[in-house]
Amino acid sequence: IHDDPILGNLIQTEDGIRLIDWELAHPNYFFMELGGFIEENGISKSQERVFLDAYRFGSNPTEEKILMFSKAYRVTAIIGWYIERIAQLRDGEKVFIEADQEEYEKNLTKEILHLKRLLK
Repeated sequence: IHDDPILGNLIQTEDGIRLIDWELAHPNYFFMELGGFIEENGISKSQERVFLDAYRFGSNPTEEKILMFSKAYRVTAIIGWYIERIAQLRDGEKVFIEADQEEYEKNLTKEILHLKRLLK
């Protein structure tokens, strides 16, 4: 899977849409990428349904549970990313994306609350 399916990693070419930035790619189940795409891009429920229908996935209770797990997995990865960046800033290390500690902490809190909602 690509494992970083954000809109910034999609480009339009003559041959269609392509994913770029494959540095995080690794073997995994396809549904992990589906949940990751949904969570990383904040798509609406109606957009999510269209997206999942195109993959013919998420239409039965077992697949819905798998999808919830893959979304929660993605959110925990994002939480870990923010924790790492906050620790780097506290240690005086330069982080590769411009943001301050307060902004990271705000986003961390937002993701924790989102995870709680997902797991209800």
